[in-house]
Amino acid sequence: MPISVASFLRGEGQTALSLRLGATLPIYAPAIRVRNQIQYSLFGIPNAPSVAFGREKWLYEWPYITEYCARNGETNAKRLADWAEKIRDIQDYATSHEKAFVYLITPSKAAIYPEDLPQSHPCPSVLRGTTDKLTSYRHVLDEWHIRYVDGAGLMAAERGRHEIELFPRGGIHWNALGASLAATELVSLVKAQTLRLDLDSINTAWTESRSPEGSDRDLVNMLNLYWFDTDYPVPKIAHDPLAIDRTCRPAKIMEVGGSFLEQINVALRESRCPPEISYWFYWNFSHVFYAEGKRRSAPPVQADRLADLAGSDVILLEENELMIGETDHLTALHGLVVSAGRMTSARDAPATR
Repeated sequence: MPISVASFLRGEGQTALSLRLGATLPIYAPAIRVRNQIQYSLFGIPNAPSVAFGREKWLYEWPYITEYCARNGETNAKRLADWAEKIRDIQDYATSHEKAFVYLITPSKAAIYPEDLPQSHPCPSVLRGTTDKLTSYRHVLDEWHIRYVDGAGLMAAERGRHEIELFPRGGIHWNALGASLAATELVSLVKAQTLRLDLDSINTAWTESRSPEGSDRDLVNMLNLYWFDTDYPVPKIAHDPLAIDRTCRPAKIMEVGGSFLEQINVALRESRCPPEISYWFYWNFSHVFYAEGKRRSAPPVQADRLADLAGSDVILLEENELMIGETDHLTALHGLVVSAGRMTSARDAPATR
């Protein structure tokens, strides 16, 4: 912050320095949690602005609620066609290079479990009856003959068919059962494109746990409290390490998408023949690589993306219904595919004198 006589007299520099020094004290973090706990216990106020308290202690993120409640039933035919054309270009690249391709739509908790949204929050889309968003997207995907898994539609169809919910009460993302059901459809669609890949046996058998961990309580963790009721059921998928086939040839999957892919990757990595997964998290956020039972993370490098594109057996592109058709990572992957296609055409072009 620039230092001036006026800012010094106002105490701005001193305040900023005090805050920086205070944050380094051992008592700082516990004091913040104590304050958060008091605000929550006495007044029901969350200190995490993005977390919403729904009915029956269900937690949501506000962006998902805002998007769901703002749905108006309107569509833009040109924008939808432009979006589908990009995905079709990626699929055509994959097909021409003998790779499988799957486009994956992942769900919004607010759209799958709207009955537990905050009671006091107005939701115009529910009053108007315009909560349906994805029908127009599915229609365009079908028109363009795009191979896709509708994870959002799957969760809507599967909820109520199991003795447990498909989203955790205190988490943002689908739980292990929801992700495993989607991974099963994903693998089936890949196998329909090529039988040479050793990719199968997604386990959906589960037992109930009441000790949520990881993404099953990520919204709880965002509250930064000493105590919050985490006594709610979550599924634990049965995993037998001895069932892994060490002689199989792992499929190589290039993934581009967001955080809902994390649970998909757990399901894939616990299958009989765990694939090697190169996961471009929101394209530029990080590059995560799964192989031989290990998870490694590195900064994104363009040369690695090109190598993945060339060496993969499967290209998986994910968008969440919250931002479907508007994600930067779709545009970025499309740009990479177009660039790689031009490079291939240049190499294949006949020499001229």
